[in-house]
Amino acid sequence: MLPLSDDNPKLTPSVVTTALLLLTISIFFVYQSGDVEGTSLASSAVACDLSTGEPISLAEVQSESCALGGSPLYPNKILPLSVLASVFLHSSILHLLGNMWVLRIFGDNIEDAFGHLAFLLFYLMAGTVAVLGFVLVNPRLTGPLIGASGAVAGVLGAYVVLFPTKKVRVLLWLFPLRLSAWVFLGTWFGSQFFIGSGAIAWEAHVAGFLFGATVAVLLRSQASLRLAGLTAESQTGLQELVR
Repeated sequence: MLPLSDDNPKLTPSVVTTALLLLTISIFFVYQSGDVEGTSLASSAVACDLSTGEPISLAEVQSESCALGGSPLYPNKILPLSVLASVFLHSSILHLLGNMWVLRIFGDNIEDAFGHLAFLLFYLMAGTVAVLGFVLVNPRLTGPLIGASGAVAGVLGAYVVLFPTKKVRVLLWLFPLRLSAWVFLGTWFGSQFFIGSGAIAWEAHVAGFLFGATVAVLLRSQASLRLAGLTAESQTGLQELVR
């Protein structure tokens, strides 16, 4: 199912969501342009890197076997930063656009609920947890882990907790539907367990989603108060415009 939009208007300018969109798109077309594979391996998290504590070697890349040792392929790679870098790198235009489309639909409402700075920290932490969750399950993999999907999954996890009954317009094959957020996002989350191994890092999606849902549960009271205040301000502003 492809989400098209949601019936949940934003209450404040989505400055962080917009900045994340522009930054991620710019990184793909400027930094990764022409060498997606090379920049991904040089900059992003690799499970073998993080599990051994050393940047991966050429022999490990070629053999797809971790812990062979040898000279690091990228000796200056800073492993903690590579975890964050993974959130902003993508393997293709379709990979990029898919993640950014979902972030555009759902990110503004979570930014409303948490506030601008808190939302930025939440997004980066969700991406970090997603990467580490993947590495925990797949510590010996030698390929780069890239994509904002783990961080975006954190946004979805928070959304289903804070806005479970909001309607989401989705496209199922050629049929448009309006589903409650909990139905759409619950279906999406459940589907991750049927993806299986392959190019899609479903473990990162699950880790990011659970992190986002957990944070939203813990902060639900504060978020509800903030949203109520923003809604009241918005209604007051509309009344003044009508006068």
